[in-house]
Amino acid sequence: MAAKGKMPTAAAVAGLLSWILVWGPPFAALFIGFIFDMNQVFLHNFCLGISIQTCFVFSITGLLMASWLLGNYTVPHLFRGEWEKMDPLKKRKLIGYFIKIGVRIPASVLMLFFVMRHFSWTKGLFSNLNVGEAYLTLIRDNQVQACNAVASTGDIMALHAWEFSKASLMAVLVWELAYIPELPWDSWMHHLFVIFLGTFSLDDRIVGIEAGNQPFLDAVGFWLVLGACLSFTLEAYVLGYHMGKRDPSHQACWMLSSCIAQIITLVIFYTAIPLGVLFGNWSSYDWRMRASYLCLIVLLALVELHLTYVKLIITAKKRKQAAKARASHKGISKEEEGCGSFAEPSADLLAMKQAEAESAARNNGSGHLAGALVA
Repeated sequence: MAAKGKMPTAAAVAGLLSWILVWGPPFAALFIGFIFDMNQVFLHNFCLGISIQTCFVFSITGLLMASWLLGNYTVPHLFRGEWEKMDPLKKRKLIGYFIKIGVRIPASVLMLFFVMRHFSWTKGLFSNLNVGEAYLTLIRDNQVQACNAVASTGDIMALHAWEFSKASLMAVLVWELAYIPELPWDSWMHHLFVIFLGTFSLDDRIVGIEAGNQPFLDAVGFWLVLGACLSFTLEAYVLGYHMGKRDPSHQACWMLSSCIAQIITLVIFYTAIPLGVLFGNWSSYDWRMRASYLCLIVLLALVELHLTYVKLIITAKKRKQAAKARASHKGISKEEEGCGSFAEPSADLLAMKQAEAESAARNNGSGHLAGALVA
């Protein structure tokens, strides 16, 4: 059971520093444009005064430091009394949930409030800031486009938010695969899809190959990346599954909520909207891009469905455990079985055990049996 009471200063400070380290790189996108002279920063470099490699290194370094702080100070306190009994793999998974949620929340804010307004169903994403065309102009004509000359401060800030969100998301997935290599194959497949998609879209040499169609390529990628960012909701439900009371009824509700969030994300952000953008601008893609995106969407959907299936199995298992526990004492009926009815505090069960223990102690004249039943 998660620990209650006041959090020690060391755990609180470590938690605060961890959030700063995790949130810092994504939100740096809002301020980096004021650090460098935009007359000396160019569109072919995403209007950044630094390289994407530097963004990625800062992101993953912050994640490494944050995971160390959370793992040594904050998370052990949240699970005080249970932490010492957990196996190392479960400890790393719990730390991973905090890290992933911490990265995806600021990335979601950037995507929703800064990047989305540059999306168009007919023109794509950032149609007025084509990084691929700018790179080709540099190579072909030996000319550069200063960012101040081609974009406003708001446009530059949004472009930074787009690139930093992808870099941060890619960094957290790379970090998780290295930190928890025991992840199942479906998680590996999911992470690799997103990592490769992010890598290709962050490389100006690659986007220069399809420079004319880059806004439409990014338009599909935008919804896939947004779906990955908004996945902090289903991660939060899984974390609630672990942090809640050890009552199977509560755990069933948490996991079922995660399943629902995952299905919504899959249907809206991973299939319906990306396919709508793809088919709505079909002539703007060549056959290679059409085939690549269709294969990516289908494979990603299959992986997500498998992940949902695994969660549904866990939900069913916990519901059965809750039904068995509640059916062991009077009053439960078949009609009452369900996530809502099971999600009651386990105090009733404990009170029942306590009463049985006291009765047994009186009948047998022994306090040892009572203690065993209560435990």
